[in-house]
Amino acid sequence: MKVSCLLGEGIHHAMEAGKMAAGFVGECLDCGNFDAEVMSIWHDVWMDKFGSDYRWSVLCRDDNCCVTTVNAAASDLR
Repeated sequence: MKVSCLLGEGIHHAMEAGKMAAGFVGECLDCGNFDAEVMSIWHDVWMDKFGSDYRWSVLCRDDNCCVTTVNAAASDLR
């Protein structure tokens, strides 16, 4: 198995997303509302938290690209 140089093995994302999802489902249970509009809020919350990580990882599918992309991003931040 190849590990992403930006995301690692993904356990951190999985644990954090699981904690967020539990809170979101709890709120849905309290309101009794699981319609598509409410579920789209979950997508937005997840993307706000993790979306940028995954956008970067798509750019870094191989190790050489990863180093180049990380260096370029660091340069842009300066």
